[in-house]
Amino acid sequence: MTIQNARFPIVAGCIFAVDAYPYTDEDQHSGDPMTHLYYRPTTTMDPEERLEDAALHKALHDTFGKGLTILATEDPAPEDGLFLGRGKMGEWGRTNIMGSPDLRYWEDPAFRDAITRSFKVTDLAGAEAEVSRLHEAGHDAFLKSTRQKHYTGTVPRGTTLHQALGAMAFSFMDRDNCLMVQEAVKMKYERRFLIMNGDVVTQSPVAWHLTPMSRARDETGLDIEDMHFETPRSNAARFSPKGRERMTEVARAVAAASETPHLCIDLAIMGDDPETDPIEVIEFNPMQPGGVGLYACDPVAIATAIWKTLDPELCERIAARRAGEEDVFPDGPEEAENAGEGLDLVLGDEEFEDIFDTP
Repeated sequence: MTIQNARFPIVAGCIFAVDAYPYTDEDQHSGDPMTHLYYRPTTTMDPEERLEDAALHKALHDTFGKGLTILATEDPAPEDGLFLGRGKMGEWGRTNIMGSPDLRYWEDPAFRDAITRSFKVTDLAGAEAEVSRLHEAGHDAFLKSTRQKHYTGTVPRGTTLHQALGAMAFSFMDRDNCLMVQEAVKMKYERRFLIMNGDVVTQSPVAWHLTPMSRARDETGLDIEDMHFETPRSNAARFSPKGRERMTEVARAVAAASETPHLCIDLAIMGDDPETDPIEVIEFNPMQPGGVGLYACDPVAIATAIWKTLDPELCERIAARRAGEEDVFPDGPEEAENAGEGLDLVLGDEEFEDIFDTP
């Protein structure tokens, strides 16, 4: 994929203070320029994921207004614009998305240079030899398929590779570089960083109960980004702004070293103390808004950053559609108190006069 490098002025809300955007006209299936920005809500029944999707949907709507086209959940992903949301079966590999369709992060020097654990990508026979080597050195092995969402598993000492894989072994036969064989290390306090245009846009500790609603501060007044959860199943949090600062610094350095401008980077602590113990890169994932888990990441920050990823022509088109919206408060939000005087609004089948004149 070609990365265009240029700087452009601000056009109707479009901010081009970046050095790269993720696609070019040559990347389109049709060869035609981008004309729309699309978002397709998810159909998942997972409650946390549905809430994440709703929060991002709201942020995108508030940011782009009529410049955003919302698809029905059953609609196919169009090819004439930038598509945001989760891909469906048969949609893998399309290029009109933000997330890299074939992110081979194990080949990225930014990943390889950042990790400290033993790590090798190989075929099935090579994986068997590497697992044996790790076991002889006194380490358990962790396996991950190079195919997205295909397989992960641990091979503890005393267990062979084929015993661990079982019938899954057939899916790795006659395939080159199909398995990542890693030294199994204990990782705690995992943290997710969403990278857009090479920098951290938002972040969250990794805990399965977290959602964007977790950003609302409770009675303690503590920032969720300063919290650290020992495992994804943990409910009790450890407060450490210093730990957050350390991990953010590492994420920024890794992002700056990567040639991929949009990434999801997962980090963890190898030890018990986020403020002092080593930080390890777990993996990269494609940064596809709507297709990556948010936990407590900020959807408004994501939506705002999308403006900076758009190519100039698409940005102008979206901004023009957005500007076509009627502004209920043309003089700004400070006029809202009096703007409803004499205004008739129809909600459902009932008419309400002076709806803003509440007693």
